[in-house]
Amino acid sequence: MDFLVERQAFDSSTDESLVWVCFKPIIATYKELIRKNEEMGGDGVLAKVQFYKQLTPGQQALFMYCSYHHHAILSQAEFYWWSAYFFAQPMFWSSLKKAFQYFGELTMLRLLEEVEKVFTSRYDTRDIDQIHHAHQDLDEDERMFAAISPLDQMFRQFAPATLQRIGAYIRCYPAEFVQIIDEETTSSEMESLRMF
Repeated sequence: MDFLVERQAFDSSTDESLVWVCFKPIIATYKELIRKNEEMGGDGVLAKVQFYKQLTPGQQALFMYCSYHHHAILSQAEFYWWSAYFFAQPMFWSSLKKAFQYFGELTMLRLLEEVEKVFTSRYDTRDIDQIHHAHQDLDEDERMFAAISPLDQMFRQFAPATLQRIGAYIRCYPAEFVQIIDEETTSSEMESLRMF
């Protein structure tokens, strides 16, 4: 898919903010497609899979990392819940791991593998209801709190540098993520450039 970003926004962004500049049109398109799918009574899981498969490998990696990071960074409870949510859906979990591999973020990949060990030692299945219930009791589950707390701290420690490196990668290979347009491009020209 082509996602449009104005040259000025691309060029003037720091590496860290460039990640979000390039993620914004992807997530906006995703939300709109999911909204339309829900209005038509379509299969939500199928719509998500179809959207994901239309993305380039770079867009897939950016989409998965940003979707995870955006939520997991908010608090330890959110880190736990969103890690568990991704883990409970093998396709999401493997795609998140592939995102770290794509960007060469091996430290973050090892962190995910440690999270995986915590979950596999705690749960017999990838049952999202079981994990959601456990999220509500995280403060009461001292063993899980003790296991997750250092991983959350490492995630917070590594996340800023990870975003900077991903932004630097995007800056070197913009065509893998977005189509850069000049500000003079009219909105009708922009619409004609969109390829879905």
